[in-house]
Amino acid sequence: MNAGPPPARNESTSRFRSSPPRGGGGDFSDSENKVHVSNLAWGVDNGTLESFFGEYGKVLEARVIYDRDSGRSRGFGFVTYSSADEVSSAIQSLDGVVSILILKMGV
Repeated sequence: MNAGPPPARNESTSRFRSSPPRGGGGDFSDSENKVHVSNLAWGVDNGTLESFFGEYGKVLEARVIYDRDSGRSRGFGFVTYSSADEVSSAIQSLDGVVSILILKMGV
């Protein structure tokens, strides 16, 4: 969880970034096996998300997105599986239980 105020802006930099968006970066944001999970309960954290979705395949990363100002969950997150088959299994098993959207990066 982030704590404290955001870093000061450098006035000489552009408002538009050519670098990856905030919160992204690394292999997590580039994975084709990443699913978006919405309508999470406020009490769900990264460990809970990983544990729940781990029943449907090998979870490489599970991340709940938090509001940087309040520190509270924003009610959605991302889960990255090790294969497309595991993504399909999770979607089939959890369809209607939780909202899952496949994020096709670079398509």
